[in-house]
Amino acid sequence: MALLDLNNEASINACAEDIARRYGKIDALILNAAMAYKYSDQTPWVQKTRNTVTANFFGNLAACKAFHPLINDGGHLITVASM
Repeated sequence: MALLDLNNEASINACAEDIARRYGKIDALILNAAMAYKYSDQTPWVQKTRNTVTANFFGNLAACKAFHPLINDGGHLITVASM
């Protein structure tokens, strides 16, 4: 199983390379990973925001970039997000 950490672009690229090596192309990519803090968390707001945006936006963007070339013609890329 390939593991992926949305906060680590090298991990994302390594996962995409592993999937390509094992399966070649894919029919669909569903991005449903995200993070959030509980209201009671005492982490400073700026750090919470930076960590959340890094994973939820930039991590998903890097995953799209890494996996898009693997999607078969007529395949699907689905991103699940909330605000």
